[in-house]
Amino acid sequence: MANSLLTEHLKLSDHSYRLFKQITDEILLGKSANQSIVRNKRAKIAETLSRIRELEVAQRLALGPERTKGSVEDTDNL
Repeated sequence: MANSLLTEHLKLSDHSYRLFKQITDEILLGKSANQSIVRNKRAKIAETLSRIRELEVAQRLALGPERTKGSVEDTDNL
């Protein structure tokens, strides 16, 4: 389960970086944002966050709330 969580966090980092890079490149180069690409990247971020939350809930059920304190709540705040 920990490996799956790590994989999803890495995906989130990658998707977030690519969205940030695209938007900043467009600002710096003076191009207008391709809203379709931006929407797709935002959807991937939302999907990854949802998967992380599912894994954290499963981890909490397996390990108990004391050992996973704050993990689900921190993800909910993103």
